[in-house]
Amino acid sequence: MNKELLEKCAEAVHKAYCRYYEETKGKEYWTKGDYNLLDGPTKQIDRETAKAVYEVLMYVDQKG
Repeated sequence: MNKELLEKCAEAVHKAYCRYYEETKGKEYWTKGDYNLLDGPTKQIDRETAKAVYEVLMYVDQKG
């Protein structure tokens, strides 16, 4: 997974979290889905989540 794709996927993870937060808490998350407002360590959590999903998809794809 290249760096650009990883960032796009990490941003999607953050947006999904924000939707879930709003659905469960009844209010918007403080970033309102803006991934760029997150600090580096928090962005890295989203990157690691995206990488984990990608690895599972690649494994399943290889197994056919």
